[in-house]
Amino acid sequence: MDIGKIITTVKKNKNKWFLRGFVIVLFVCVVLSLYSDFKKDDFVVCIDAGHGGSSIGAVYGNDERLEKDDNLKLSLLVKDELEKQGASVILTRQSDKDVSLEKRCRIANFGRADYFLCIHRNSSENSDANGIEIWVSNTATDDELNTAQKLLENLSGKGLSVERGIKKGFRSGSGDYYINSKTNMPSCLLEIGFISNHEDNVAFDDNIEEYAKAIADAIIDSYEQK
Repeated sequence: MDIGKIITTVKKNKNKWFLRGFVIVLFVCVVLSLYSDFKKDDFVVCIDAGHGGSSIGAVYGNDERLEKDDNLKLSLLVKDELEKQGASVILTRQSDKDVSLEKRCRIANFGRADYFLCIHRNSSENSDANGIEIWVSNTATDDELNTAQKLLENLSGKGLSVERGIKKGFRSGSGDYYINSKTNMPSCLLEIGFISNHEDNVAFDDNIEEYAKAIADAIIDSYEQK
């Protein structure tokens, strides 16, 4: 009996099985990766840049800073970040134009968006008022609240206070914000700092790209954990 040949044969068989195993594992990884990308492509986010056109929103200084411009600037960056991560994005406006609240909701509903994010800047007569505020509907689900919480967590430490937290309903009186009540998907209205506060404006300008990534990451993370 040639022991050397037996050992050589065993080694060849081991190498053969190792190679087969490696190929199988590699194939599974590729399939899972493609499946993951496919699922993300199915995820549609509608981003609503608040105001626009003749609706300028809040103002800082002598009309030198308009809320509608900040809203659009951040919305476009969030769109880019979401698309980098494989999501599909619908915008209610891509330029400085008037879009009614009804049309904004129709765009999201007809586009069958999975999530609706409305971006605004806050404002107050008290120039010391600052921070992030998120509004959800009175009937917000656990998933909506979890996404709102992730948004707060991701945006924390980026120059803005998050102590204003998550709020339900409508700032003035009962009911909900129109966009939270008339859209058919989970939604929130994000007030990204006070345009009436100098420090919040500096933070907005310095960290806007970080804000966009933090927002996109929060939305994608929430979707993937469902």
